[in-house]
Amino acid sequence: EALVETHANADAAADAQEPTWDAATGRVSLPASTKAFVDAQRDGGFPLMGAATEDGGLGLSFTAASAVNSVVSCGATSGIAGFYALTHCAANLIKAHGTPQQKDAFLAPLVEGRWTGTMALSEPHAGSSLSDLYAKAKRVETGRSDEYRLQGQKMWTSGYDHDLSENIVHLARARVGDRGM
Repeated sequence: EALVETHANADAAADAQEPTWDAATGRVSLPASTKAFVDAQRDGGFPLMGAATEDGGLGLSFTAASAVNSVVSCGATSGIAGFYALTHCAANLIKAHGTPQQKDAFLAPLVEGRWTGTMALSEPHAGSSLSDLYAKAKRVETGRSDEYRLQGQKMWTSGYDHDLSENIVHLARARVGDRGM
């Protein structure tokens, strides 16, 4: 509750102040109160509480993590709380489908909240119809088996660019050769 009370103005500030883009540095900045709230969540261990302890989480049950998140979300709109919701989705996909090397590289920073994640799903012609995607992922020959170059367009990618974390991991849904998505 202290987290929510301390950062109660974060929503109002986020509503009143749009993110800014600095053309000289190429950086997107959010209001300082948004960054303070997200930093406090990270510092308090709140980002991915239900993640396994071996991945850097607290190992809380779904019910316990949901209860804490319901209190924390009272202090933030889905726009602010969404940074860690999307990060949770990205971490879960990497844990379920990533290579051991990807898990070693990505899981801990995502679970700890040092990095955030996005889900690039929608495309201009398809909206939210994921079966109608045109974007393709083509393997890039670099000597590594897990590098792909995306061809296509994505839209509505919440958290795509910001100054709230050290790194942003973008997971994109795309067709891979003839295998589908």
